[in-house]
This record gives sequence, C-alpha cells and structure tokens, in this order.
Amino acid sequence: MSLKIRRADWFIGDLEHYAACYQSEASWEVAQRYLCAVSTTLARLADMPGLGRPARFSAPVLRDFRLYPVE
Repeated sequence: MSLKIRRADWFIGDLEHYAACYQSEASWEVAQRYLCAVSTTLARLADMPGLGRPARFSAPVLRDFRLYPVE
C-alpha cells in the first residue's frame, strides 16, 4: 500500500523554478529528465516512506523528517 504524497504550493513552485532553470541553462530534455526523476523518487518514497536518513533537525516539529536524494 502506497502513502499519499502531499505537495505544498511552495514545493510545486520550487519544482517549476528548477525545471525552468534546467531548460534555460541546458535544454527541455534535461528539465524533463529532472521532472521524471522527481516523480519517480516521490513514488518510491510513497511505497517505502522509511527510506533515507534521519534529518536531525533541532526543531521538534521536524524530528521525524528524513532526507533522500532525487535519483
């Protein structure tokens, strides 16, 4: 069973910003590969939410956050 991934407005804005940067600095194909990699990584995290290492933030509200790279 996969978890539902929630995407905040700021996440979508960041994603669009970085895709636009990749497009202007490289090509649309590079931007598209980036967007596909993010989508694949999010799907993997939905299936296996324990992936990644603990973030170790000092704020209690962020205590359970984990870090995982876009592949």
